[in-house]
Amino acid sequence: RMLYAGIFDGKGHSISGLYANLYDAPVEDSDYTSNKNCAGLFGSHAGVTRNLGIMDSYIRGDMCVGGICAYNDGGTIQNCYSAATVCGDSYIGGICGRSRSNSIIENCYNAGYIYGADGNIGGICGDNYSTIESCYNIGIVKGKRYVGGIVGVSSGSGNTIWIKDCYNRGNVIGDTKDIGGIGGYIGSSLVENCYSQATVSGNTNVGGICGNGYKADFQNAYYDSNLYTGNAIGYLKDA
Repeated sequence: RMLYAGIFDGKGHSISGLYANLYDAPVEDSDYTSNKNCAGLFGSHAGVTRNLGIMDSYIRGDMCVGGICAYNDGGTIQNCYSAATVCGDSYIGGICGRSRSNSIIENCYNAGYIYGADGNIGGICGDNYSTIESCYNIGIVKGKRYVGGIVGVSSGSGNTIWIKDCYNRGNVIGDTKDIGGIGGYIGSSLVENCYSQATVSGNTNVGGICGNGYKADFQNAYYDSNLYTGNAIGYLKDA
């Protein structure tokens, strides 16, 4: 698959008019990392992208779609923003569709409309296994399940994931389950110094901060109860 592993420094500039519609592209195989339907400025990303903005753009794919990259495979995204419309089926994020372990997303924000027809939909990252620090979302985030203002799903497998110093001010709209102001589903993660100031809607496991938490640690995490009047955590399981 095409993998970007270099250093892309936008030096504070932005890219406008990016149009990608790969929703109906043929699928190479079942591995989402090589799926042609992955859409973003970069497809698979293992390098460093920094100091860059995406403006007035439309990015559509199937599985794995993001404003900066579709699939962050150990790469670093710093000081970037997206104001693009980003949409597809699953694993949709304003900055990154999926971010795997050893990846870093920091000092980034999303201001665009994020929509996924199915699940793992997040303002910053749809499906996260990495560190997200000092990021915020102000765009509307809408999906069916596992929908969150910062992350749709954030889950560690043997390692603790850190979501730190992030906030959400974009309304989060879910259809079925696991919908939250910060994260839809958060597992084996530390959420620290984060807040959501937005409306949150869904059916089951809905929370001002997190819809569904499993072995998740929330420290100094809060939400605006005037905008969402339900519980901070929709459902929390420690073991």
